[in-house]
Amino acid sequence: MRKFEALGQSLWREAPWLRECEFRPYPDTPTQWARTFLVRRASGRPAAVLRKINLSRVTASDVRAEFEVAARLGREQLGPAVIAADTAAGELLMAHIDAQSAVRPNRSIVAEAARVLRQLHAVAPDEALALHKSKRRVGIDRIRGEVGASPELRRYQIGMRAYDDLRGKLSRGRGIRALCHNDLNPTNMLVSRDRVWLIDFDHVGMGDVFFDVATAAGALQLTSDAAGNFLEDYLGRTATADEMTRFRGMSRLVLLRYGLDTLSLITGCRRRAVQQAEDYPLGVPFVFDRLPGEELDAAVARLSRAFLEAGIAAHWSEGGR
Repeated sequence: MRKFEALGQSLWREAPWLRECEFRPYPDTPTQWARTFLVRRASGRPAAVLRKINLSRVTASDVRAEFEVAARLGREQLGPAVIAADTAAGELLMAHIDAQSAVRPNRSIVAEAARVLRQLHAVAPDEALALHKSKRRVGIDRIRGEVGASPELRRYQIGMRAYDDLRGKLSRGRGIRALCHNDLNPTNMLVSRDRVWLIDFDHVGMGDVFFDVATAAGALQLTSDAAGNFLEDYLGRTATADEMTRFRGMSRLVLLRYGLDTLSLITGCRRRAVQQAEDYPLGVPFVFDRLPGEELDAAVARLSRAFLEAGIAAHWSEGGR
């Protein structure tokens, strides 16, 4: 626990009680976009959550867009209420929700997650909002050349080809466009009693709802049959054959995209990190667990390989369709 002295003036002005609080960082995650802190009062009672954006990794317009959509979805009770924000300092202060990550939830929570996604996708669209495209530019697009030129990353070359092939085929199909979260990993879906809350809106933008539903199904670690039921919970009816086919295709695309995106999060030498990761057991998609003595980049590479190998296997089991 520690005091925070380097907050922007807006937060001190709008929430002066912060001066009496202590800040505890949440555990490391693969991403370097931001750090999150639990804000505790002197009594030890949680008071809020602080999200500090790494301003060297994002544009000012993206920070402003993320904070605006966080406030909007907080008002819709899809995410925590925003208490205060300082766009220039990259600081967002939100209400604390006593919750846990949504991993292997019971049937009622799965149905609640489907309801929350329906509510999110019904929010009035904003065609200009495209934070997920900004992330893709500094993610998959940025590593494309390195992957193609590195023999040590041959598996990623295979994954990149599968990703491009599948993305092209899905782009020709009929999706449903809406305002999407686009990064529904387990830590971004929180369960509090019988409610599901969404957090971390730095990938929000107009997209295909099947991508969100497929990502959530993977993050919740649903079996194939349970994932199909989840889709029908979301739709509120029996899925058509075309809808189920699109959902299955999106499920494969999710694995491939996360495999490639996670590789881009490695801050050091990617080839070295991938080689180091081979000394450890392959991870599990959507589960970031840093083993004792393991370097952070190696842990990120191991998670990346878990996504990649699962995505390649799923894609080719369907004949690359």
